[in-house]
Parts: sequence; C-alpha cells; structure tokens
Amino acid sequence: MNRLLEIKHINHQESLEYKLKNLLYDEFYDYMLHELQTDIIKGMPVAYFSELYAANATIFIKYSLDKGPNPQLITSLNQLQKFVFEFLKSD
Repeated sequence: MNRLLEIKHINHQESLEYKLKNLLYDEFYDYMLHELQTDIIKGMPVAYFSELYAANATIFIKYSLDKGPNPQLITSLNQLQKFVFEFLKSD
C-alpha cells in the first residue's frame, strides 16, 4: 500500500493519495452539511474543516502503513475527532 501511495501520476491520472484525500474530503463535507444544515460553522467554512479532516486522515493512514499501528495514536486521534465534532455541533 505504501508503494501505491508513493506513485504520483499514472497515465495522466491523479495519485491514489490525491484521490483518497478527495474522497475523505467529500464524505466529511457531505456529512457535515447533512448534519448541520449549513456550510458555515462558527464563522468558518465547512470546506476548511473538511480539508483538515482529509489531511489528518491521510497522514494517519500513511504513518500507520509506514510505522505500523499505534494504539495510543489511534486513541488520541479518536479523542481529537470527537472534540472537533462536539465543537462544530455546539452553540
């Protein structure tokens, strides 16, 4: 999987990493729009949070593939994600 993520372009197509990041972005963006019924949260665009989520998730996947699973990292990222969702949903 690491080797696949290292490939930048194949026959003028975007990389697997790029496609993965876009998929994560789109899913998070759609979820947040559906959950919150707005594209601005606390004065910040949902697109910003979607970029942040996609970047963090992609980095985590690449790191885990390279270094192996790290239960403490997984727990910390789950707590961080819960914090972000609570922040976004709070008034």
